[in-house]
Formats: sequence, C-alpha cells, structure tokens
Amino acid sequence: MNLLTFRPRLLSALIIVSISSSVLAENLNAISKSSDNTVVEVFHPRTDNIIFKLTEQMTKKPSISVFTELAEITFKDSLLQAEKVFTLLNWIKDSEQPPTEAVSYSRKSHFGSWARKLSDKKCYNIRARVLMRDSLKPVVYKENNCTVAEGLWKDPYSDQELTQADEIQIDHMVPLKEAYVSGAYKWTPRARCLYGNYMGYNFHLLPVYGEENNNKGDQTPEDYMPTNKSYACTYLKNWLYIKAIWGLSMSESEAQSVDHLISENNCDKSTFVIAAKDFTEQALFVQQNKDLCKSQYNQLSK
Repeated sequence: MNLLTFRPRLLSALIIVSISSSVLAENLNAISKSSDNTVVEVFHPRTDNIIFKLTEQMTKKPSISVFTELAEITFKDSLLQAEKVFTLLNWIKDSEQPPTEAVSYSRKSHFGSWARKLSDKKCYNIRARVLMRDSLKPVVYKENNCTVAEGLWKDPYSDQELTQADEIQIDHMVPLKEAYVSGAYKWTPRARCLYGNYMGYNFHLLPVYGEENNNKGDQTPEDYMPTNKSYACTYLKNWLYIKAIWGLSMSESEAQSVDHLISENNCDKSTFVIAAKDFTEQALFVQQNKDLCKSQYNQLSK
C-alpha cells in the first residue's frame, strides 16, 4: 500500500481519542505556569499521522470516541452494531492538525506506576497480576506473598522459557512513549494511567525477557521486530489492534513499514480484523476498571 497516493473510499467510522479543550488546556497551562527558574520541556506533535478507517458508510463525525476524559468508550451511531468485523488494514491520513506544542513525555508524570486493584483488597500490583495470569504453572511468591518470585513463562518475543520473575520485564506492547506521541498526550492522567495498567486483553501487557525488552525500548515495528520470527504476524496484528482500539495514530513511515512487514512475513491479511464485540467487551472492562488508578491520577492531576 502506497500511503502517499492511497485514495480511501467513503470515510465513515474512525477510531480516535476525543481531544477535549480541557485536556489540551492542561498541557498548555503546564507550559504557561512554569516559573522563570523552571523549564517545562515541550515537543511538537507530528503532522504526518495515519489513522484507521473502519467502515465505508459516510458519517460527519467519528463513530467512536475511545477513552475520552472519563476513559470510557462511547458509541455515537449504530454502524458498529451492524458490522461484524472491521479490517485493521484500511488507513487514511488524518486531516486534523495537532496542537503546535505539548508537554514532553515523562513516564512517571504522565502514566504513573503499577497500580493495585483496591476493590478486591489484595496486595498484588498489575505487574504481579500479569505474571500470575501468564505463568504456565502456579507461581511462587516472595516472603511478603505479594511479589511473584518464580513461575514458568514463555517469552513470545525471544521464544525463551523463563522461570525467575527477576529476569522478566512487563512490556507495554505499544510502548508508553510511543502511545504518548501517537495521541495519548491529549488524554487526561486518568486515561493514561489506565493505559499503563490495562488488562482488558492479554497482549497489552506481556512478560518478556528483560534483555529482549531493552532491545525493543520504545521503538515501533519500523525499527524493532521480535527475534522470534514465528511471532511476527501476531506481533503486527496486535500492534494495529491496540493502536486502533485506543485511537492512536501511526506515522507515515511506521505505517509503510507495517504494511511491508505484513507482506514480507506472508501474514494472512484476513486475520487482521477487529470485531464489533471487541469494542463492547473493552467498553465493559473500562467501565469496571476506570477508577483503577484513582489514587494515582489524583496526584498526577496536581
């Protein structure tokens, strides 16, 4: 697909993040309120954004707002109800211009740390819950009974089996910094913290061999692909799924690389879809977990 000459058919449902004036004001106020002795770093959001086109029927407004100020999914029309699945391979250039400046990325300031579910009164944070979820045998805890020490994990990136939790990093499949520059800079702290701790599907957060995850860093498929070649197609599909459902854009070069890698790895393009039920399932999960980071985003908002 040549993205520079691609001519989409009738535009309808786009998945985007709602850009509320209050969220943008949050960034601008952070810049303007800095004292003379404090330098607030800013970046210039990219303008070559590629976004997802899901259906063919024309609508004046996007059909979905994904993770708005309240970190909720809102259905604006019935198109998604009528369609069963949507391709992840139809992309168009974003016609909306981003703000000229936004506050530069900071992991701690913008996404917080691993959260704990206060609702079930257990001591496990999200890292521990991911390790518990993905271990192929019952995990062993450290003395505090809150921190996972041992288990059996299969790293999909390197295809290694790991038994020591200390060897493992929990990878954000679409890295936090990449999410931020792809649109999360527009979100509230509440939505960003939820993204950083999200367990609505099992590939948002993955237990990965630390060295392999360090090799990945915050890179897109343009610059990093797993050493496990058999995982390439799954990796690319999951990358697009996450970017689509969270309303994150791709750069032109990123989109071109993904398109090339799908062909190079002989991926079955018919599997690169997202089902309507996925949206409803994620909407329910978000509703149930939207206060997961409440204590953190109260602090992040200050």
